[in-house]
Amino acid sequence: MDDQLDNRVDETLVMLRAAAIEQGMALSGERLREVKAQEEQARRRAAYDGALVERDKLAKELAAVYEPIAQQLADLAGRIAANDAVIERVNRKLPDSSKWIGSAELIARKLRNFNDGTADIPRITRHMRLPAFKYAALDPYAWPRPR
Repeated sequence: MDDQLDNRVDETLVMLRAAAIEQGMALSGERLREVKAQEEQARRRAAYDGALVERDKLAKELAAVYEPIAQQLADLAGRIAANDAVIERVNRKLPDSSKWIGSAELIARKLRNFNDGTADIPRITRHMRLPAFKYAALDPYAWPRPR
């Protein structure tokens, strides 16, 4: 919980206790159970309200940010995959005295290859999955695109 939420819970608890004292009721037995139940409900309400506020803030941010970023990443991944196919063909029959061409992903990630000596290094273009923001049963992903 954030500080504001903690402060509201504390204020609510102080008010509940003050109300019990003002009414001249001793906090024992049944009344003590009631006050504790009210305090617990106040804590639960504060947690509930805080969760809703944070959820709504995150939902708004996700709605604003995800789709354009997913589209940009999907477009970039598609262009890299297409370039990888060209590079693979070129690397099979290199011109004389030419060096092997590494993929854009290798260069960007500063890798020599997609194996670290013990295991394969996941390739972004092959392992990334981006769910479409607006779900459609026949087109559930922004990436990878259907072939």
